[in-house]
Amino acid sequence: MKGNNYFYIYHMFDQTRFSGYIKNNMVNKAIDLFNEIQNPDEVIIILLFNTCVKLGSNDTLNLTKKI
Repeated sequence: MKGNNYFYIYHMFDQTRFSGYIKNNMVNKAIDLFNEIQNPDEVIIILLFNTCVKLGSNDTLNLTKKI
């Protein structure tokens, strides 16, 4: 049970950081964080898509295609 709680807290921390980067227009940092996350959930993937829309570059388009 302790391991599951640790995973949940760590995962929520990633979601919070990711959202904070997006809200503060630090989209490149958000993409870097996404690349570090080993098992992103649906929430983080949706946040990533929103981030990619803000950038609108070919690199972000390729990243969304990859996912």
